[in-house]
Amino acid sequence: MSKRPAKLPFDSDKFVDRKGALGLVLGKARRITDGLSVERRVVIFHGKRGAGKTWLLRELEHRLQNGFSSSFVAHRITLDEDIDIKAFKSGIPTQRPLALLLDDVNEATESLLKSLQDRVLAPLIQDVRVLIVLTERGRPHYWTAPEFREKSDELDLEPFEPDDTETQLKTQVPDAATEAAIIAARTGGYPWANYVLARYLPDEKRGLERCLKLFLQDVDEGLWPYFRVLSILQAFDETRMGFILPVYPLFAGEMWNYRACREKRKALVNTTLAEWREDARGYVLDEPLRLVLEALLRKQDPVQWQRLHCAAYRVYRGWANKHEQSADWWTEEAEYHAGKLDAAGYDPEDCSEKEELKEEGDDA
Repeated sequence: MSKRPAKLPFDSDKFVDRKGALGLVLGKARRITDGLSVERRVVIFHGKRGAGKTWLLRELEHRLQNGFSSSFVAHRITLDEDIDIKAFKSGIPTQRPLALLLDDVNEATESLLKSLQDRVLAPLIQDVRVLIVLTERGRPHYWTAPEFREKSDELDLEPFEPDDTETQLKTQVPDAATEAAIIAARTGGYPWANYVLARYLPDEKRGLERCLKLFLQDVDEGLWPYFRVLSILQAFDETRMGFILPVYPLFAGEMWNYRACREKRKALVNTTLAEWREDARGYVLDEPLRLVLEALLRKQDPVQWQRLHCAAYRVYRGWANKHEQSADWWTEEAEYHAGKLDAAGYDPEDCSEKEELKEEGDDA
């Protein structure tokens, strides 16, 4: 098989959707060009890995510099932990109006971002002819300057709707457009995973494996099995890790007390591919990663996939019976896993500690 590109080179003609995000920034730029005041001149886009943050900034750069206004300058920089602040500052164009587009804020250290804010960004944004657009992944950076914390516009980049996934595939991988529904079911509609999986069809398993390697390419491989197991849960914490990890054969012989789970949870969160969510009452994996992990687990090892969902179903049902005040929550969690099992052709009521689990067909 020929080598497949990890990412599609940017092409404005193949850019899809994000009308709201584009309109937010271009509307502000238009007001600045017209000499009108813009109170909020910092825009922060939050998105999971593969949500299309980089392509969005590239499209903004393209539109600002081509046909928007001949006088408008767009300056795009990808951040990392090795950014030299003096060189960064000297490289910013002096022409105005200016849009400074900063990608991958999460790749820079907290201390570097603070210095960058205090020495460059906060003074720069005092100029009413300047826009600053940032993209972040994982836990948001805590900006202290009011323009970034209290006077910014923030927007989450959600996955594509099914129609947009189909449009994306028609423009980027035309041969796979008829499989848009299947692809969206595996990826949740996140554009990067859509593209990668589509490039490998009809070999779906190989496509999922490629997606996983790209998602976790910068992550210690020792952590990969933990992501794999936790992918079947909607949310996790130390207590939930304590019951689900021992179900997986690789971890069955280890002691998973609260302290051990806490240390592993910290390591997972430090990858920026897991974060605390109050509405989920726990930590959640990046959704595109979680979906690919679970789909691949079901393809590669359906017995373990079933055992993990059975374990979660049993425990959550027990917690619902035991904890009256949170019974509704744990009942919903149990029903989620029951629904997963039922959709795969298993009766969740057959789940028991000692049952021999049957093989599942590879038609997930």
